[in-house]
Amino acid sequence: MAVHVYELGWADEGKIGRIEKEHKPRSSEIFIFDSLHLLTYGVISLQREVRKFLVYLKHIFHYNEEMARRKSRFRSRLRFIFYIAILGVFAWLGFKYYDPVKVYLLQDKALQVAAPEEKASPEVSSEKLTEKLSALVKALPRDLEIQSTAAPEITERLDLNGDGIEEIVADLNDSGAYATSYGVFEFAEGKWKFLDLVSADGSMHPAVFWDGASVRNAEVFKVLEDQKALAQVSGLEDGEGNWSWEAQAFSWNGSKYVYDSALSQKILKEQPKRFENGEPVFE
Repeated sequence: MAVHVYELGWADEGKIGRIEKEHKPRSSEIFIFDSLHLLTYGVISLQREVRKFLVYLKHIFHYNEEMARRKSRFRSRLRFIFYIAILGVFAWLGFKYYDPVKVYLLQDKALQVAAPEEKASPEVSSEKLTEKLSALVKALPRDLEIQSTAAPEITERLDLNGDGIEEIVADLNDSGAYATSYGVFEFAEGKWKFLDLVSADGSMHPAVFWDGASVRNAEVFKVLEDQKALAQVSGLEDGEGNWSWEAQAFSWNGSKYVYDSALSQKILKEQPKRFENGEPVFE
């Protein structure tokens, strides 16, 4: 025993060697430090991933909002184009099918009128329209010598000048000897009136024409749609079979019907000089 004590007494309490230091058991403090380090790293990593996820969600929401704004703008533009197209269609239909005569008659709760491209029959005219035309005929100047025995009867409706306002041709039902008188009316500015004709001297007179014939007299009322004109042709036989003619043509100049000298001369050249065996001779 004493020998062993002696040996241990000479033991050196120096520094711990490298091998002893590296392979000695880990202390509890070091374990706690490593755990905290791992926990901190995990929290930081989790925070980084959460931040990335939030950025991703923000990007998705921003993309969805942008797409929603674009869709909203597209729908708004599409609706605007649709409304403009609808308005354009209604405007085109209005210009194409607007008929002031029909509007007037509908406002007055009158009977229906024939379509613009068809000739109107006398039975189609309404009581209100008949009253208006009758009043206009009664107000004609006396020098025209129109003595109507009945209300005017509509014989034709047409847009002669293409201005969208129809002219109405009516038989005035006067008691002429051999010719029937006709009046041309228009519905403009909310009222009925005779169509105004401008003579060669610049004076204006209502559009009243005659059509009919006797042995030595002839009256011809012409509606010249190609020339947008109205014409009165009067003929007189001299007792020997020779005819002399007068013609007055009134053509549309863009605002009114005025005397057309060239057209009048053209119509005169088309009239026969005489009749032989019932056939016209033009030379």
